[in-house]
Amino acid sequence: MEEAESLSNGELIGHMKPEWEFVTRTIYDPAIFWSMTSALAAVFIVVVAWVQLRQLVRTGKADFVDRIKRDFFTEDSRRLMFLVAHGLLRFNPADNRIPFFFVEPVADEAIRNRFKELGITETNTISTMTVDDELLGPLEDMGSFEKMGNADLETIYLVVGQYVDDVMTNRAILEYVQWARKQWEIPDLYNSLEQLHKKLNRYDEKRYPKRQRPS
Repeated sequence: MEEAESLSNGELIGHMKPEWEFVTRTIYDPAIFWSMTSALAAVFIVVVAWVQLRQLVRTGKADFVDRIKRDFFTEDSRRLMFLVAHGLLRFNPADNRIPFFFVEPVADEAIRNRFKELGITETNTISTMTVDDELLGPLEDMGSFEKMGNADLETIYLVVGQYVDDVMTNRAILEYVQWARKQWEIPDLYNSLEQLHKKLNRYDEKRYPKRQRPS
């Protein structure tokens, strides 16, 4: 015991077993000590950042759903979606001057009652800007957010999946998109929405493999 007390730190370390020698050198050698301290601090920062990132992702998804409900489910979009879902919207390119949409006249009393309920007038025309701003634009944004990883595909599927399918299979909407791509020379116009529709279809097939789908 007295011999150990008389040894210097270096001599004491030299008499130790290899595994204890590493620990002791770490404590007594400032360079090693602070290097390990910095490494542990870096690991701690990474762990904290990872936890915070997960919380932000959860918050971001919740905010995204709120934004969908706020920006997409408006009175105008509800009217448009009713017309789209029931195939009652028509597109008129108007000889490439001022194109517009119009409502298909109907005789069915039940549908006419829904028109009254939603405030739809058959004689009114609908500007392409309204369709862009209220329908195609918000859905295109969702496609862009999903592509960048800022939105979850499952969330989009559950909240607006059917709306995306109704829009992207509607004849009048597709006629307008094709017309706009050619007329404005923007071949990738609403491309994010188009890609989102394909992803949602694949997701639906995976989620419900036995569901009958139109060919």
